[in-house]
Amino acid sequence: MPVRLYKVERYPGVDRQRFALAVLQYCRAVRHRPKMRSARFYWADANTAGLILEGETGCFNETDEQDPELAQANFALADLCSLRMAETWADAGRSERSWERAGRPTGTT
Repeated sequence: MPVRLYKVERYPGVDRQRFALAVLQYCRAVRHRPKMRSARFYWADANTAGLILEGETGCFNETDEQDPELAQANFALADLCSLRMAETWADAGRSERSWERAGRPTGTT
């Protein structure tokens, strides 16, 4: 199950409640995407939120056309904060299968 992690920091002068509602709306829009299991956010400090998005294989396929609701939530969030970190993590089993399909030795022989 792939996981995507974001860390976003509120711009100075942006109302915290407005920022929090925008992050919440973004998570709600992400949850409506196919193959998504969850989208949650946590406060790292008074100005920073961390988002954890979890889904099934292929859920972060960037070639898919973006849902208008998600695009709207994405732009609303971008108006209020800056992206400080973005990482996508793959589960170990899937990563190993990709490694083997690429013809790499597994070290188990």
